[in-house]
Amino acid sequence: MKKILLLLFFKIFFVTAFADTLTVMHYNLLNYGNFTNYCTFYNNPPEDKTAHLKTIIDYYLPDVLTVNEMGTDVFYQNKILNEALNVSGRTGYARVEATNLAGSDIINMLYYRADKLALQRQEVIPTIPRDINAYRLFHRPVAPAGDTLFLWIFTAHLKAGTSGADKLQRGEMAQAVADFINENNITEPCLLTGDLNLQNFMEPAWQLLAASTNASAPFTDPVGMEGYWHNNADFASVHTQSTHINSNGCASGGGIDDRFDFILVSPCMLQADAPVACINHSYTVAGQDGQRLNGSVLDPPNFSAPQAVLQAIYQISDHMPVMVKLEIENPEAPLPETWGFTATSRVHQVLVPTACQPALLGQPLSVGSYIGAFFLDQGIERCAGYKQWTSAGNALLKIYGDNPATPQKEGFATGEPLLFKVLDMPLMEEYYASADFNEAYPSANGLFAAGGSSALTRLQADYLQSFPLTVEAGWSAVSAFLQPIYPAAASLFGSSLQHLIYYADSTSVYCPQAGLLEAPLWQAGASYLIKSNADFIVNFEGLPLFDKTIILHPGWNLLPVPVGRYVPVEEILEKLGDNLIAIKEVAGSKLFWPERSINSLDLLIPGRAYFIKVNQDDVLIFQE
Repeated sequence: MKKILLLLFFKIFFVTAFADTLTVMHYNLLNYGNFTNYCTFYNNPPEDKTAHLKTIIDYYLPDVLTVNEMGTDVFYQNKILNEALNVSGRTGYARVEATNLAGSDIINMLYYRADKLALQRQEVIPTIPRDINAYRLFHRPVAPAGDTLFLWIFTAHLKAGTSGADKLQRGEMAQAVADFINENNITEPCLLTGDLNLQNFMEPAWQLLAASTNASAPFTDPVGMEGYWHNNADFASVHTQSTHINSNGCASGGGIDDRFDFILVSPCMLQADAPVACINHSYTVAGQDGQRLNGSVLDPPNFSAPQAVLQAIYQISDHMPVMVKLEIENPEAPLPETWGFTATSRVHQVLVPTACQPALLGQPLSVGSYIGAFFLDQGIERCAGYKQWTSAGNALLKIYGDNPATPQKEGFATGEPLLFKVLDMPLMEEYYASADFNEAYPSANGLFAAGGSSALTRLQADYLQSFPLTVEAGWSAVSAFLQPIYPAAASLFGSSLQHLIYYADSTSVYCPQAGLLEAPLWQAGASYLIKSNADFIVNFEGLPLFDKTIILHPGWNLLPVPVGRYVPVEEILEKLGDNLIAIKEVAGSKLFWPERSINSLDLLIPGRAYFIKVNQDDVLIFQE
């Protein structure tokens, strides 16, 4: 029997391919949040522009958005993040830090989905009239050690103008990019996004960066359309400016007849088997159907996108956004041996819905990371099942229980608390996670049950913390500002459990002398009355409490201290007002009784609990 079951033990050493697609968009936003004597608050209103950008983002859903002509005020940089990107059910976008060494009125910005990408570093290539920005990102999840996939994105807004001096200055800015790549020995895949203001392929900037005749050029045109772009029908499908036939005072007129906006890629990215590959025929100009030469986005009639999207492209800027899709073949790292598990016939299913929004260190859990359940076997943590998080839909985690017919412990015992961990694939790091359960499901108490069914409403992974929980001989009351990873009394108190004469919360009692031998599980944010025959200290390990709300009822209550700081009693009085009657030590003589001006108790100490008396029902919310 045992030999058969051992065949079900999964030690995950294999490597599988984890393919992902990234959509990269570049957009010149035309003085977004920057006001001039021609682009004013009235003919270029930021509120309207933000709404238009949201419409465009809702439709094209880029994973990366680079922009030119962003105002220098951080208010507007965050406005796009909060009102155009992290809306419509989206929450995972982040942005880089703005730079402006050149002292320009308009700068570059990059936004990215933090569940797919992480920013490893950013650099500034100092040029005039504007900074060129270099961002090194890596894909989540990372591959096995040493194989992390990095992607450089260079964002530039080259000098505008048609004079010889303008072209030379564009060439100098392009040379700065090429020098940066060479001096830093960058061999990883690179993108160059930006409004390059080029008239044709003979300009020095193009010859340095992407000319097909330059074998050492760091970039190439993914659509292979180099030539004399201006007002040339042969290149109508890649023209990006101007969306307007007639100027409104801010947007340029003249119709669409220039290819100013580009996304260039490293030559290696055109190989189909490249780890980061440019997908064939994915390079597009949003709103461009190839029939726009000297026309606008709207005239002649355009059916390349929904009319609301085309209107938004017309209204927001005189440039059109350009996009490219990248395919990333990122092999998963093999799971650690400690994540191997035994599948048994005793299964508890836990639903992790997308609405739960699992988090790690306050950020959305990375795509490709793992959520696992762990039990204790003679003090050793062992895995009982895991599920990879994709964020694309609900995840169903199957947790396996112990088979009582075998001498080994293969999974959870009935009634054993569920312990969750997260394996973060970008860094291959393991974190403990706390969870809340949906009370509408049969098994909502966080305990294993064969045939059980649960759903999470919250899963948050964080750094493990600890503090010394002191228990004094005699009567006392204790609490914690952490949620223990092992809430069972035997795990929490260890050998010190033998000193407990009485241990109780509001629902259960442990008292060996009275034959009450089932100690309560430690609940987050609860208080416990204890009687001990000796002083002792336990190392209390756990995760930060998510909910620091305490419900109070008329009369005497046990009050925990759910924060890791000393709490002045005056703070409690300020929150409760006249509803507070008194706060006193459980086993001491210190008392706070404001009506009688008694104030021998001035601070509530973390790790302890106190008696509190109130007149009526109330809620007390603690803040760190």
